[in-house]
Amino acid sequence: MPAALPIPACWTCRPCASGSNTSTAEPAVKEIVRVNLVADIAGVTPYTGLEQVNARGLTTIDDGMGGIWWYISDSTDVADGYYKIAPTTGTGRYHKNV
Repeated sequence: MPAALPIPACWTCRPCASGSNTSTAEPAVKEIVRVNLVADIAGVTPYTGLEQVNARGLTTIDDGMGGIWWYISDSTDVADGYYKIAPTTGTGRYHKNV
């Protein structure tokens, strides 16, 4: 049986988020950001390498309304706050995986 993967020290695995690395370079790998509520998705600043955001719930954690939103950097679709979310800073949209 393979060994278990280590649990990252931070939610996003970004060197700048964990404080474990002073480099400002963005990682080349695709990343997943985890947030508690859907409303928190808009606060995730888009960056190179960001692929998806996982939310644990809509109004409370584990209420069944969370899910996966894919970041699409060139999207200009109208944001509705649930299926399509505009970041408060940066460009693009987060699209809910349905």
